[in-house]
Amino acid sequence: MPDPQRPTPQNFSTGDDELPKPGMFICRSTERPKRKAKRLKDTLKEAGYDVRLPKCFELVAQMYGYANYNELHHTVDGVTCSADDEAIDEAMFAARFWSQVEKLVEIGVSPQDAEHIIDMVRPTSGTYKPADDVSPRKPLSP
Repeated sequence: MPDPQRPTPQNFSTGDDELPKPGMFICRSTERPKRKAKRLKDTLKEAGYDVRLPKCFELVAQMYGYANYNELHHTVDGVTCSADDEAIDEAMFAARFWSQVEKLVEIGVSPQDAEHIIDMVRPTSGTYKPADDVSPRKPLSP
């Protein structure tokens, strides 16, 4: 039975009043989270962390507010998408950023490395360039 607290394609596409849980990042397809997971794996490897690609898929899904990648995969078709980092205020951006950092710290990445990796990967950013090709946007420490 589906969790009523989780968004589904039906309740987003029909305009029902149910909203995604706070902090959830909604994508139109799985292409973006797949790209971000592959980039996360590469960036973690460059920083000296050996994390398998399936784990990176799970981490990105968790960064987007889902329990796991399977849940993300089943909720993307026909939904209303979330605003990218570039389109939200500083408070929302800071909340996203530090939540994403925490997901990496939970698997043993040092806090400093986690901050750098999230800044490089930009899981919820609309930019597809490497972070050093665009102006960094990093919130102050919590």
